[in-house]
Amino acid sequence: MLERIAVLARHLGEANIFTVCIGFGVLAVVVGSEAVSAKIPGALIGLIAATAAVIWAGLESRGVSVVGDRSGNAAKAVLPGHFARAMGASCCRWLS
Repeated sequence: MLERIAVLARHLGEANIFTVCIGFGVLAVVVGSEAVSAKIPGALIGLIAATAAVIWAGLESRGVSVVGDRSGNAAKAVLPGHFARAMGASCCRWLS
């Protein structure tokens, strides 16, 4: 572990400053949320905040690497057919 940290420290000057700030920001959110309460999903909050920051500030054009395509073709949540039919039948019985 210490060897990995040493390698990161040696190459810190090569890193994108925006990427480093996002990384430390997420780490601060995780550590801060753990200090307040273990029930707070700090990693999830940090991930959402980092994603929003990259999109809002246009950091992809400033060298921040992103994973995947952001073309707007997000997966849609759908219910399985049998579940939807069962829910429909239940609602129809309840309404009548």
